[in-house]
Amino acid sequence: MSTPTAHPRPAAPASPARVAAARAGARTPGARPLRARTGFRLTFLVPGALALVLGLDAALGLLGLPQLLGPALGLARLPDVHGPLMVLGFVGTVISLERAVALGLPPGYTAPAVSGLAALAIVSPLPLPVGQGLLVLAQVTALLVYRQLLARQPAVAVTVQVLGATAALGASVLWLGGVPVPALTPWLVAFLVLTIFGERLELARTEVLSPAASRAALGIAVALLGSAVVSLLRPTRGSRSRGSACSPSPAGSPRRTSPAGPCVPPGCPGSSPPACSPGTPGSPSAGRSGRSAERSPRAVATTPCSTPSCSGSSSP
Repeated sequence: MSTPTAHPRPAAPASPARVAAARAGARTPGARPLRARTGFRLTFLVPGALALVLGLDAALGLLGLPQLLGPALGLARLPDVHGPLMVLGFVGTVISLERAVALGLPPGYTAPAVSGLAALAIVSPLPLPVGQGLLVLAQVTALLVYRQLLARQPAVAVTVQVLGATAALGASVLWLGGVPVPALTPWLVAFLVLTIFGERLELARTEVLSPAASRAALGIAVALLGSAVVSLLRPTRGSRSRGSACSPSPAGSPRRTSPAGPCVPPGCPGSSPPACSPGTPGSPSAGRSGRSAERSPRAVATTPCSTPSCSGSSSP
């Protein structure tokens, strides 16, 4: 006995107005949301581009070269804000715009907008605390964007970028509190390194990282941010821990030392004086010009100095 086939009920015909609206939307190229248009996104890059150009002009002044834009525009404090302008103003604006595009929500564009305004404010004739306060607000809004991205994708790569944004917030707060720009270097470096590190991890999603590799990446990121915190109280110890986090040396690796102490390249503080050159009285190769002439420069450079003049004591 055959069962009757059930025929689907035909759908109700769409109204002519709805069909016309759908056709008009398909034919109109400007039907995309405003935040998805290239011109809208490029407006947030304009302050970042200006920060880059002004930062390069400030670098000329710091190198002792004549500036091109600073004196012409009356930007007297441009060399003093070079570091925050380049790192937080230029790079911060670009990174926050990239994260806003990745989020895809209109509130996310608040971060690059405030960051661009802060970059222009710190070089303008406005009081410097105005620009510094805007920088703090920009980092807070960037962290709010990262919070939503982390809720959407709880991955190690996003967590590392959150730690980088935290370093940027710490640098902004410290600068607003009166900490000089040279002391902000560990925080600015942590922001740059952790942001790039997190993005490289994010691009490596095609290859699944092992749990051990993920834990190692997160541990390095936490150690780098911790070294910035330690540098506020112990600058030397913070620099050492930051170097260990970025480039750990293999355990048990030998260190070459000379009788006078560690091997220091010539010209650096603590290096041996030029009395250790071949043919100088008191040097190991004195009186043996024939043999020293046959030596290669590398052999001469690596010859340890054992005379009093080379070991740090004063020559007679």
